[in-house]
Amino acid sequence: MTDCTKLRAAISGLVGLAAEEEAILLDEAGPGTTAGDGSWRWAAHAAVAHNTEFKHQQVQRLEAVLSGTTPPAFGDIDHSSEAVYRRYASQPAAAVAAAWPAMALAARRPVRACAMTPSALSGRPSA
Repeated sequence: MTDCTKLRAAISGLVGLAAEEEAILLDEAGPGTTAGDGSWRWAAHAAVAHNTEFKHQQVQRLEAVLSGTTPPAFGDIDHSSEAVYRRYASQPAAAVAAAWPAMALAARRPVRACAMTPSALSGRPSA
């Protein structure tokens, strides 16, 4: 087994572990609350919805690098914003629970596709 194969296996394993932990979080957590200082303690499904969107952005970036194109730019997120929280919290928990397994699988695709050689990461063909 090559170092590249070990790295891909480790990354795939970590992605799978994160998906399992998100499933546990969705099963056990309650609604979000506002802390005394006005900051938000995000509900589980809102946090998982946000993480799923972030993973989708990372997949788009990896796929762009692998195809030799410029990755899309994504704006910063103000995690203390009530509007940002509400955008994620307004998504039905069932829809969030249904979306994250597909994203976990999608996150593994570019990792498997990448040969992890310097030429693959630079967009140049390997010799």
